[in-house]
Amino acid sequence: MGLIVDAWLLLFEEYETLCGGEMEPVIEACFAIQGERVPVDHGWKLFAALSAVAPIVHERQDVAVGPLEGCQYDKGSLVLGPRSRLIIRTPESCYRELLLLAGRKVRVGESWIQIGFPSTRMLRPRASLNARIVVITNRLEWVAFEQELRRQLRELGVQAEIVPGKRRVLMLKRHTCVGWGLGLEGLTADASLKVQERGLGGRRSMGAGFFVPGSLPPGAMATPRDLGLDVEGEEA
Repeated sequence: MGLIVDAWLLLFEEYETLCGGEMEPVIEACFAIQGERVPVDHGWKLFAALSAVAPIVHERQDVAVGPLEGCQYDKGSLVLGPRSRLIIRTPESCYRELLLLAGRKVRVGESWIQIGFPSTRMLRPRASLNARIVVITNRLEWVAFEQELRRQLRELGVQAEIVPGKRRVLMLKRHTCVGWGLGLEGLTADASLKVQERGLGGRRSMGAGFFVPGSLPPGAMATPRDLGLDVEGEEA
């Protein structure tokens, strides 16, 4: 047990060093889940269900909920599997309040999900990150979106190669948010942690701006036509 504790403390100290000791460490709470299908666009429904059990999910802007992973069954459904997890990034001091979710059954759309007990892990830096969707208010077209995105990156002190993904939507209770898939490449360790901790854009409690390790999958990348850019010279 002592060796495990020592290893955890060393990892924590490494994380603090990379973060410059400027902010409270952010950890990932990984809950095992059981269920059948959920909507592919489940961000708002999951947020509403979790908030009803653990109010801190909507009370704190620095608590981020990752999109659920599974196999796409049809255009609108996602099938959960043995490896599906509910992942919540949270300041370490908020973790205890997320334990209210453990053992609870919540409704997401027309489906029920049983939430298990969580494990925790520190964020680890990766040179490549990607997010299924990033939402920036009133930036519906790629050119305006990219300008604001670069401003936010500068504000974080982050330099990266931007890889645009396809346009996506996030359904809320009464309206729809438009966003873009996004990849970031060539990140330093410090920059990678900042992006994972703080995200980009808004609606982070609904799965938007939630960056995970790895490059944007080729099938999720945008074409020039997707971005509304000049495609003169393309074959008909």
